[in-house]
Amino acid sequence: MKSKIFAVAVCLSALCAAEPVDELERTTKPPTPVRLDLGQLEWKLPKNRGTRVGDVITIENSPETADSTAFATAVVDPEKLKGHYLRLKIKVKGTGVAANKKSDCGAKIMLRWVSESGNKNWPQSPTKSGDWDGEMSFDCDLTSAKIKEATINIGLQRVAGRVEFDLASIEAWDLGNVFPLVNQDFKVSYPGSVKKGCNYRGVMLPGNIDAIKEDDFATLGQWGANLVRYQIPKDWKKVNGWESNDDYDAYVDHALDILADRILPWAEKYGQRVVVDLHATPGARNEKEENRMFFEKRYAKHFLKTWQKIAKRFKGDRRIYGYDLVNEPHQTGPAPVSYLHIQRLAAKVIRAVDPDVTIIVAARGYGHPSGFKTLSPLRMDNIIYQSHCYAPMGFTHQHLRDGERVKVDPYPNPEKGWDKELIKKELAPVLEFSRKHNAKIYIGEFSAIAWAPGAENYIRDCIEIFDEYGWDWCYHAFREYKGWSVEHEFKGRVNNHDRLEESEDNPRKRALLDGFRRNKGTP
Repeated sequence: MKSKIFAVAVCLSALCAAEPVDELERTTKPPTPVRLDLGQLEWKLPKNRGTRVGDVITIENSPETADSTAFATAVVDPEKLKGHYLRLKIKVKGTGVAANKKSDCGAKIMLRWVSESGNKNWPQSPTKSGDWDGEMSFDCDLTSAKIKEATINIGLQRVAGRVEFDLASIEAWDLGNVFPLVNQDFKVSYPGSVKKGCNYRGVMLPGNIDAIKEDDFATLGQWGANLVRYQIPKDWKKVNGWESNDDYDAYVDHALDILADRILPWAEKYGQRVVVDLHATPGARNEKEENRMFFEKRYAKHFLKTWQKIAKRFKGDRRIYGYDLVNEPHQTGPAPVSYLHIQRLAAKVIRAVDPDVTIIVAARGYGHPSGFKTLSPLRMDNIIYQSHCYAPMGFTHQHLRDGERVKVDPYPNPEKGWDKELIKKELAPVLEFSRKHNAKIYIGEFSAIAWAPGAENYIRDCIEIFDEYGWDWCYHAFREYKGWSVEHEFKGRVNNHDRLEESEDNPRKRALLDGFRRNKGTP
């Protein structure tokens, strides 16, 4: 297996132009896992819905109790988890487990851990439904986690059905240093055309690329925005999506035609530059929401070929701010070609065609700021590093999926510790990386949902922080979902549907436009 993994990495590297090997070239071979001893686990069963016979725990949820959670739980000594890149797995048999449209509902195994500062975390396996007899597992990075308490949860979350967990099969492994830090002495340099400081402030364009109109750019020009993020997004997060590379090519080629014929001319006319965001990658995602191209050679190769095609078509086009290689890459454990290595290979492919273009590299974990803790810089210049900012998500995304709009929490919130200092704390790994490696930062997305009280305060605080740190940014999103739109206001719910009405003026919009007023045209 190790030789096959190394062979995939070597094969992909051969697609790229030869250049001196940097340390990332030597880190594609994953470390050897080590079995962990979690000690004697004492399991507590859910009342009336759990039984244990020998080493088998059975959890059952009837249709009448399907809207609740039934978990067996076991407390784990935090010291046995700290410092490890954990893989937890167990054999599970499911019978008649109902499906739920919410991805986190179903049969699962989960680690619930609380940090010393009180933050709660729930790394977990992908949920399952139907009938099966197999293994469930997940990986999570606890190498720097300060764990106060932890429990393993196994069972059913808000679905009916029956699951049997074989306790004798439960295993915990330390996967080792999955994301080693390399190139730590490297400092990025930039050409004079890529100015330091916050010079670009803009928005993410709608995901329905066929519906984008010239009026969108005219409006953004009036607002003072000088940057747009053009996403190529269809089915970007779909499990086992984009099976066919031919189908993927047809969609991308159509998106590139729109970019060439509409987006770039309109952006130039109204004073914006364009981030080209390959939001959807070949093969899309697996059940763990990881990019399949990290694990499947045919998709990895096609990803590189796609960027080569884009680079050839738009070589030397100054209207382009940069090439956004991967939107929110997600990798939870070892992979034949890591999230960072494949971005490095793509950067090499692009630079072989267009040596001067700016390239945008994203941190793992969906671009979360914490991903910068294990991010290594590429040994390449004119690379901008991207993060997304939605912290705290308990505020920015509150009740986005459950329809609850009454019990909402405001920002700032002293009781919960939600304030500007918390945002800075969340962004600290990004700032540290930027300063250590002289790296320019781009915030590709940030936002707060329309019904969140004080959303305008959150938006304003984010913009002030980005400006203070000298980071370019794009607001999520413009004329897409109305809940993120600053041209709509939340007016309550009617018949279980949100009333998001058009609004010429509102606090969220004023906060965003105040940010755009700091622009000085298109640098």
